[in-house]
Amino acid sequence: MSSLRTLPLLLCGLLLGASPARAARNAAEIAVVGLHLASTPEEAAEAASRVTAALKETGRFAAVGPVTVDRRVGTRGELVIDGAFLGAGRKHLAEGRVLYERADFEGAVELLTLAVGELESGLASATTNKDLVDALLLLALCQLSAGDEGAVAVTLRRVVVVDPTRELDAVNYPPGLVDLHKKTRTKVLSEQKSRITLSGAGELRRFVDGAEILGADVSVPAGQHTVVATDEAGHREFARMILEPGQRITVNFPMTERLLGEAAGDPDARSEQTRWLYSSLAPYTGSTLVLLGGTVGKHNVGAQLYEPRTGNFSKEVVVEAGTDPVGALIDLLPTLSAYVGDNGGIRSDRVSTRPLALDISRNIVLTDILLANNEETAPAEEGFRPKPWMLWTALGVAVTGGATGIAVALSTDEGNGNGGTPPDEEATGGTVYVSLPN
Repeated sequence: MSSLRTLPLLLCGLLLGASPARAARNAAEIAVVGLHLASTPEEAAEAASRVTAALKETGRFAAVGPVTVDRRVGTRGELVIDGAFLGAGRKHLAEGRVLYERADFEGAVELLTLAVGELESGLASATTNKDLVDALLLLALCQLSAGDEGAVAVTLRRVVVVDPTRELDAVNYPPGLVDLHKKTRTKVLSEQKSRITLSGAGELRRFVDGAEILGADVSVPAGQHTVVATDEAGHREFARMILEPGQRITVNFPMTERLLGEAAGDPDARSEQTRWLYSSLAPYTGSTLVLLGGTVGKHNVGAQLYEPRTGNFSKEVVVEAGTDPVGALIDLLPTLSAYVGDNGGIRSDRVSTRPLALDISRNIVLTDILLANNEETAPAEEGFRPKPWMLWTALGVAVTGGATGIAVALSTDEGNGNGGTPPDEEATGGTVYVSLPN
């Protein structure tokens, strides 16, 4: 008789154990870090909340939104950004080093030239030039080994422009390269310097070619330079310029933008940007899977999953955006959820080698997570609310003719033959649109 009385309780327990809420607690956790859509800050926050709620409603997943992700990432935003924008260059640098050690100088030069281009592009987002200098020096060493002294001179000049203080030691570099670098450095540093002044509102951290400068002014060798300014509120702005000997230039950053990075122009390059951004971010989310999605091409939206444990991307699902891109993307979630196996990971027959070709500059929510340097403990979730900065400014990336850039005030004087405008004279200038080609 007692067994009969306990039977309803057992059945009740089984039903509770099969409830969607309990299933979600035991299921894979998916992190939502915003969508790569053209939107206002309020729309971006609302879109993230809608997608998080839709994932929860499936009952298959324990979805967490940007508030939780922001808390987990904490102050690691700079690490994510460095990995995202230097990752490809670091990979090609490592591959080039292997070929150099195998005495395949021609192959090494090809890979290292690619690495240098990628690492130079990364200076607009990252705040270190070590990898770029390492790639340049190894490239020069390969060129020297191949007997191409003309190319060596060009490469070593770039080393000095990027890092004028660098001196080579005879322990890690052969005497021939040490001697050539010393001669090149002496020659470059004897030329008339250019001068950059970085100004802006509030307390700024200023970087020139990946190296932080303590004051607002810095003298640099003539050539190509990338300047970056950040502040405690998480704003980040950058510009590139090519300076002539003796040229003086002032870059005035409004500090109203949060520029995560430059979006590439072609789909293949955008796909690689997506790969490095999410592979760098995902481990810090603490989730089994990370959802990525947004505009694909001109008229479609797509969604995809990334699994930090395996480094795999799922196959993408794409549909026409219509008048409600977020709603269209939410409609893709049931299909996407079928790509997840019983073990919580991406099914082996639903793995893709190609990430979505997303515009990395259009995810306002993710940009805020990475640049806010949030040390506060956020609530457990999960109605994501715009942070104060999001209420009065949007991600200020202007797109024109396939190039992205920011409007900065530049004051410049080409020089009077004696090193430019004297300090007590005003330099002429105005507002110049600095174009950043992809």
